[in-house]
Amino acid sequence: KPATYAFFDSSPNLSGSGGETLGLNRYLDQAKEFYKTFNFKEAIALLESTTQGYRSAKGALTDPFLLTDAYLMLGNIHLGNNDPKRAQEAFQEAVRLDPEREITELQYPPKTVALFQKVRAEFLKKAKSAPLEIQSSPAKVEVILNGNPKGTTPLKLERWTVGEHFVILRAPGYKPQAMKLNLKPEGLREKLSLEKVSDPSVNRHGLTVASLSDVDEQVRLGGAVGKALRLDKVVLVSVEEIGWNNKIAARMIDIKYQASHKNQSVEVLDLPKDTRSAANHIAKDLNEAARVDLAKDPKKYADSDVIVIGTKKKKSIWKSPWLWGLVGVAVAGGATGALLLGKGGGSAASDNNATVSVSGSSGRAP
Repeated sequence: KPATYAFFDSSPNLSGSGGETLGLNRYLDQAKEFYKTFNFKEAIALLESTTQGYRSAKGALTDPFLLTDAYLMLGNIHLGNNDPKRAQEAFQEAVRLDPEREITELQYPPKTVALFQKVRAEFLKKAKSAPLEIQSSPAKVEVILNGNPKGTTPLKLERWTVGEHFVILRAPGYKPQAMKLNLKPEGLREKLSLEKVSDPSVNRHGLTVASLSDVDEQVRLGGAVGKALRLDKVVLVSVEEIGWNNKIAARMIDIKYQASHKNQSVEVLDLPKDTRSAANHIAKDLNEAARVDLAKDPKKYADSDVIVIGTKKKKSIWKSPWLWGLVGVAVAGGATGALLLGKGGGSAASDNNATVSVSGSSGRAP
């Protein structure tokens, strides 16, 4: 452990690159893929279950879910599925969540933009609005309202649509704070306090990667750690928030082959209560994987390309089965030739009794 910490202390800029969407927003990406392949029912079911799950969670989630965008996407897909009524309902909720939101034809089809603008104009004429003020300790904290950045605290919105809203406050060096608000016609003023973390760098003795599914990047970073510490294998452990659950994953990097074993992971409901049992489960799988030579069967055991440096030693030509196979053919051929010559090369009568089999349509030369 001291050697590992010393390595990270001397290499503070180790980080990964990538752009995969994590958390609940990954379901929006999946819904987009369903939409592109005209699987409208699957896309609608996924978006509805995700938005309902987010809104019905017991506590407000610090996952910055793009709630407004989810309803915009839902309306667009309903319209593509020839259901304008449900499309209007989704657009109304998107406008209620963010009355300032507008869309263009660079983002959505012209029919979608036209319907959204119509729904927005009609909804805002009738919608009730009220002032919403959000303060924080400390001040100058980023405010994310229903998935959309709205500035920093103190934030005051003079006219905001009444109803349920979701607020997340974030600042470097502090734990994010989330709250579910119910804005009433008389208005609302809320002040949230953020808890300072002990180490602003969050994970001083660890690697930073933007995408936990970028295996190549983790192989590169894990390989750098292994080479520096002269290790055969390095295990990278991550804890990811998946909606209202937590996913603990461990990836073992083989320094020799510059490759990754298959990822081992478990989902837990309560951290840190379930951490020990989850860690024991993963450790057992890793212990078994550590005994496997990745080069023997990369497709079965590896989660990335296995790079084998060097070439195999060439066997002596006298030990080659190919050589003795050719010798055997030559000997057998010579013996057969000698046998035929000994019989005079065959009789002339055999030529007259030869039979030829021809396949094809009648009247066609073979």
